[in-house]
Amino acid sequence: MTVEAKIRRASLIIAAGLFLQFLSLLPLHPLAFIAFVGIGVPVMAVGVILFLLSLVSDAEPSGK
Repeated sequence: MTVEAKIRRASLIIAAGLFLQFLSLLPLHPLAFIAFVGIGVPVMAVGVILFLLSLVSDAEPSGK
């Protein structure tokens, strides 16, 4: 898998997390914040971690 594909996958996960956070803020209910923190934030965190790992994992050593 290329770096571009990994970054694209991570960006889609981040976008999904943002969409979930947006949806959780629509209802005016006290549990909406729990859904925001419990669903949207972990999905965003996974996307950010995958993005950072995609930048680091394909670094080729220049000594070859």
